[in-house]
Amino acid sequence: MCAAIAALVAACDSDVGDNGGAANGAATEISSPGGRAAALDVCGTVATAGGPWWNQGFPDQARRFHVELDATPSAVGLDAVIGLANGAAAGFTALAAIVRFNAAGSIDVRDGDTYHAIFNMPYSAGTTYHIRIDLDVRTRKYSVFVRQGTYTAIARDYAFRTEQAGATVLNDIASKVDGASGSVAICGLAVVADATTADGCVVASAGDGFITQPVRDATVVGTVTFRATPSDPGIDGVMGLSAGPPTAFSDLAAAVRFSPTGVIEARDGDTYRADINQTYSARSFGFRMTGDLVSHTYSVFQGSSDAAELARQYRFRPTQSAATHLDQISVIVDGPTGSVTLCSLLSAASDGVAYSREGTYAVAPLPGDEGVISDGVTTQRLDAGGKTVAQVADGGELAVDALGDVFVASIANTTSTIATLSVRKYDPGLAPLWTASVTLIAGSQIQMVATDAGGAVLVGAAAPADGSVTATRFTAGGAFAGELSAPGNAVGVDGDQALVAWNDSGTLRITRYTLDGAVVWSRGFTGRATITQITADPDHAVLFGGELIDSIDFGGGALPLHSIPEGPVNGFFALLSQAGDHLQSRTVGMSQVNGVATNGENIAVSGLLRLMLASI
Repeated sequence: MCAAIAALVAACDSDVGDNGGAANGAATEISSPGGRAAALDVCGTVATAGGPWWNQGFPDQARRFHVELDATPSAVGLDAVIGLANGAAAGFTALAAIVRFNAAGSIDVRDGDTYHAIFNMPYSAGTTYHIRIDLDVRTRKYSVFVRQGTYTAIARDYAFRTEQAGATVLNDIASKVDGASGSVAICGLAVVADATTADGCVVASAGDGFITQPVRDATVVGTVTFRATPSDPGIDGVMGLSAGPPTAFSDLAAAVRFSPTGVIEARDGDTYRADINQTYSARSFGFRMTGDLVSHTYSVFQGSSDAAELARQYRFRPTQSAATHLDQISVIVDGPTGSVTLCSLLSAASDGVAYSREGTYAVAPLPGDEGVISDGVTTQRLDAGGKTVAQVADGGELAVDALGDVFVASIANTTSTIATLSVRKYDPGLAPLWTASVTLIAGSQIQMVATDAGGAVLVGAAAPADGSVTATRFTAGGAFAGELSAPGNAVGVDGDQALVAWNDSGTLRITRYTLDGAVVWSRGFTGRATITQITADPDHAVLFGGELIDSIDFGGGALPLHSIPEGPVNGFFALLSQAGDHLQSRTVGMSQVNGVATNGENIAVSGLLRLMLASI
């Protein structure tokens, strides 16, 4: 049979570990082995009522480590302890950490000067219990878990026994039955020096160096989420992403830290700062870090359902400005005291993504997988790899023509009743060519910008308060070429024609106009709907979507209204032919469709699902 102290016998399949270094969750170092390493000859009873103390030595442990063992009590109510000590124990006061099969029939743990448990776990005679004890000798704290399928914590951060409050090393496991009868058998002992905990966390304490865990290898965009708990306010605890296990702070491309000043910060290039003021205390904090390997920037969100953006597009550390991948997360405490516990680690890496930008952008595609983006302030031309090849300090909604010229459109309210629509044209290098403008109703909002085969640009805008839409056309040279104004809630453009949707006294109307106001065709559908977008596919079919208010039949059967416990889910889209005939329509399981797009073969929709929370 396997020896009871398997950790010290090479023939057994248990392990005593010094994983070395600071990578993959290993502690930085472990003290050298102690001198008492003889193992028992059998795996079985080690302590019996009325018998002597049983002791077995293991290598000196002066930092973080854990002990695992299988313990089997022979009876209920035997009052037996299993504990850890410095040297062979001859009395209870020599034990620093103690797990007890108590006289009342449950398993409890010593906390300073008393026994108790955070979870009531009764024990049975003859049943084997797998016990794990996670300890840090430096802090004189330990936690105890019992595994029955999964680990259950029965003690967290308990203090060493009062008489061992100054212990600096542990190197012995001992057992004693204090009751009148019964015994305890111990098997499968393992003593491992590492940073892991039974519940899947890792802990970095002052002096441990980097404690590292692998994450999904990201080459374009990578996201990690985790929870981190500082032991105290005012520590200096850093969590960072790197390519390979780090050996110095300069290896961390992106980092967030619990700073010595008591706030949470992120590294921006060569300094730490934050976009919001977030203090911290000794509790758990949720984080999401997203790194962009193309722009070499990253963002950090703190929180869970109500996450706040702590850092937006911060630069990688200068030494990592050319990093090509990230595949490790590490935690380190750089100050003289304290620890950080990192839990619930999840990671994801993009697949099939060429590049990414965080924020709200207008986007227009260009040939060769290039593109133009605008955040409302700056417009950038990006190459196929996402690198900026040209930019201009101008922003708005976008369109491009067949030559690669770029159109930027925006609306500014001039007075309480008048707004100005401005369109600027730039060449492919974003050098300005011309500016043109017209007046619209105040409050107008751009819904679509498009170009036609001749290089003219058309801008569709809606004035929600007025219940009207406009479609304005400028020639390729910037001259005003016509404008349609009509009742409507949503407007799109198709070549030199306008597509308008509006609710007319209980009837949803879809109308195709020429810009001189002539109706090409109009279709009325009984019922009401909120239309959020209307557009055309390459074959000039008309696609629109939004939210049904009433059940509507677009020609393929009535689309029914539907609700789930959280609220209505009446998002829909419909596709009509160039002549206005029904092609398809359906609901999509969303509360509302916000965007629609089609290449003539496939239809893409985006939207939202509202969750209505009732208060009691």
